[in-house]
Amino acid sequence: RVEAQDEVLFNSTLSVEELRGDAGQLKMLVAKLRAQLKTWGALLQRFLKSVDDQVELLLTLEEFCGEEEDFQGMHGELYAPIFPHVLKEMYEADVLTDEAILKWAEEKEGADEEDLVFVKKCAALLEWLEEEDDDD
Repeated sequence: RVEAQDEVLFNSTLSVEELRGDAGQLKMLVAKLRAQLKTWGALLQRFLKSVDDQVELLLTLEEFCGEEEDFQGMHGELYAPIFPHVLKEMYEADVLTDEAILKWAEEKEGADEEDLVFVKKCAALLEWLEEEDDDD
């Protein structure tokens, strides 16, 4: 099921096993995501107009990558190592705003360690966005 989804979304013939733990393959996945965002970014923007909508997307991406609830068995853990890159690509494609990414991180302040996994993975991106925000 996931392999077919990967093929459609990322035009990939890679299996889940081939992606698991292979840095070169993960870089290729990020590149494929970038290409898909060029195609689908404008459509995503229409659904993610508000900061709250974008934060909700980020929370759902966390659940997917953490294989929580409805996402169990969907191999979301494969995307966990590239989570910061996914956010950066979505930011650069104007699907996510810096305000939404920073608000997502802010909403996690004071959360349990297990709920901070993806925020910690994004520490460098968050720092960069905060500096960009300060420069404006």
